[in-house]
Amino acid sequence: LAGDLALGGSSIPGAYVFPPLIAAFKQDHPEATVTLHVKASRDIVRGVGDGTYEVGMVGARFEEGRVRYDRCGQDELVLAVSASHPWADRGAVRLRDLLGQPLIMRERGSGTRKAMEKALAEYAVDRDRLRVVLEVTSNEAVRQAVKAGAGVAVISRRAVQDDIRFGLVVGLRFREVRLLRDFFLVTHRTRSRSPLANAFTAFLRTSSASV
Repeated sequence: LAGDLALGGSSIPGAYVFPPLIAAFKQDHPEATVTLHVKASRDIVRGVGDGTYEVGMVGARFEEGRVRYDRCGQDELVLAVSASHPWADRGAVRLRDLLGQPLIMRERGSGTRKAMEKALAEYAVDRDRLRVVLEVTSNEAVRQAVKAGAGVAVISRRAVQDDIRFGLVVGLRFREVRLLRDFFLVTHRTRSRSPLANAFTAFLRTSSASV
């Protein structure tokens, strides 16, 4: 199959999940031209709804009647702290411990932020009491800020796995809950897709075990 395929991925699927899958798909469809747009989950959902992207993958669901969500994988969120942070040897902390820490957060509309705020609400931690010192629109900025000691951050383990491996960052779990979130394949409910998009979604479903 040949043609153009516009994909949309939120920050973690766009950076860590889609690229190897696209590479594998291209081996079977070398004539395909794939464009990957990486934005916040809410923006990707809207983009699929208005036809900007034929297929999307996000880490949170948002109200959008024009799209369909299909679970396609899972992600773990951890509390990232610098290797020199007093908590670096703890292993786990309580959600309420966040209230006393300078916190680096993703922007509104981010799946990571939505998952964190949901956990805080479920365990009666008042998010209005959080001491947010920095709000950013990319996981790379979160990583660099944590390593520089600007604060702590809830982030996907995938985003900091290399930093953890090299001893630059420590990924802590929360005692109350393991912060897991689903990844969702996003497609339009009624709009017909191109043959290339249909082939790609079929490929993703057979590859879901690796997501």
